[in-house]
Amino acid sequence: MIKFLVLALLSLNLLAQSSMENREGKRFQLTGSPAGLNFSASGTGFQAAYFLSTNSQVGFGIYDIDGFDFRGTGAEIFYKNFESNTFYYKPSVSYRNVTNDEDFFDFFGSTETADTRLRDLAVGIKIGNQWQFNSFTLGCDWFGYSHVVANFGRDDEAETSRYGHITIASFYLGASF
Repeated sequence: MIKFLVLALLSLNLLAQSSMENREGKRFQLTGSPAGLNFSASGTGFQAAYFLSTNSQVGFGIYDIDGFDFRGTGAEIFYKNFESNTFYYKPSVSYRNVTNDEDFFDFFGSTETADTRLRDLAVGIKIGNQWQFNSFTLGCDWFGYSHVVANFGRDDEAETSRYGHITIASFYLGASF
């Protein structure tokens, strides 16, 4: 069993060793995020990037945000730097515009729902891996944190955004050309 696991890991490593070579000569990358936790909520997204070199990109992303009690859109501008064959760090500036559903209960037990709009600007960093197979791109932002630097709205409305946003296992796939 141990031999099988070692052989499987070595095989994956051999496949991944060509990611840096497969990024050579590429200028653009288009990817979609079908699943993951972005802006502290589940959602989908689209990213476009320009290769500055084999190991660096600049780009932007647009996301649909769907949380337990809020929904909306988010956008980010990022710089991605590959530190090795597949591992990267990605500093970014992001903007989030969400509506927060709040339930209010009165003394007689009736419920009233109010929508509160939250908008904030954040700076953050993510780490992840990206594998390049010729033109096919597969990757994941494994973990990230964005610190809110500006809230747009009243202070009491910005309560839920003052702690920042997290990213966990945000998968993406697409093409580089």
